[in-house]
Amino acid sequence: MPPEFNSIYTEKGKVFGMEPRPEVVAAARHIIRGSDVLDLAGGYGQNACYLANTCDCEVTVVEESDVALQMLRDFVTKSGSVCGITGDIRTYPYTNHGNMIATYALQFLD
Repeated sequence: MPPEFNSIYTEKGKVFGMEPRPEVVAAARHIIRGSDVLDLAGGYGQNACYLANTCDCEVTVVEESDVALQMLRDFVTKSGSVCGITGDIRTYPYTNHGNMIATYALQFLD
């Protein structure tokens, strides 16, 4: 079970910073412009917004934390095409996505 991220985001804000992860920046060159990306446990969207702007793509963030998704919505008003969905990455239907990132997710799966 993942840590309680609602309380972490509420108390500490953007704990992962505002810049995209280096591995996301490196992966961006492999994403076809205009394609779609699924960001699992994407938090408040620093990676998703980077990809939306850099690759001109549609990014869907699946995130359990309501607080992170509100932060994402506030952040997205300044960035490209990103939408946030409240959901559990263990049960999300992985269909119709050409690309996927999971920079903050895999270490929390059982």
